[in-house]
Amino acid sequence: MTRLARALLAGCLPVLASSPLLAHPAVSVVVDKGGTVYYSDTERVWTIAPDGTRRVAVPDVHTHELWLDDDGTLYGEHLWYDGEAANTWGHRVWKRAPNGAVSVVIPNRKGFLQDHRDFTFARDAQRHLYWVEGSRPARVMTRATPGASPEVLATMAFTNQSWLSVTRDGTCYVSEGGVVWRIRRGAAAERLPDALSRSRERLAVMGMASGPDGALYVAAYEDGAVRRLSLSGQVTTVATTPRDWKPTGVAVAPDGALWVLEASSTNAQRVRRIAPDGSSRIF
Repeated sequence: MTRLARALLAGCLPVLASSPLLAHPAVSVVVDKGGTVYYSDTERVWTIAPDGTRRVAVPDVHTHELWLDDDGTLYGEHLWYDGEAANTWGHRVWKRAPNGAVSVVIPNRKGFLQDHRDFTFARDAQRHLYWVEGSRPARVMTRATPGASPEVLATMAFTNQSWLSVTRDGTCYVSEGGVVWRIRRGAAAERLPDALSRSRERLAVMGMASGPDGALYVAAYEDGAVRRLSLSGQVTTVATTPRDWKPTGVAVAPDGALWVLEASSTNAQRVRRIAPDGSSRIF
């Protein structure tokens, strides 16, 4: 088995189209309007009800990103490796309705999802698609619908880009070896404070999410910390992970709780809820 196939089976995935051989664990934890949480451990998708009850929401899917629309429908991917003889990959996209019914959005097909550019998990409130393509320079792209013409939001001299996150208003955040950039339509790209991450490794910063107050929360993976960037530009560390665990994703619930997706050195994944009073619970 190739090194890449072993990485996939251990719970990893290619990051961006510009570098399909780089791998990482799941990065998405999402919370709906009622406070129900969804996250992936790269073998299945779990749901945690507001009362803390945890159960499997979507079994047997190797997914790393999730998107939850305003109607409460959850979207994810299943990715697989066809084996050394073929040395090819395949994927499909699924959705889970609020009543729990799971159906196929994009049937099984060859290659990676990012090869097709007809579906992404980075969406704004209008369901516009966002992605990064190319390198040196890289382009931050968007399109209103899968069939619409793509639009270039920014052209960047990225050499090490790793992750893209989008807020409801269409503001993009792209991490590049521990440096985070803010990209708004019609404005120059803005480099955010270096204090968000001390590392400059490729996966120094992974999942990012905005809070209800507009603050940006960053999973500083290599630092083992979650950091918050306020609207005034102040950076604070709001959570740290225990030894042998690192944060890969983050979300803020309607009740103000912080949900942190964590990966271990043995490729296990879990979530931790940090309440507004600072108490925490591991699931």
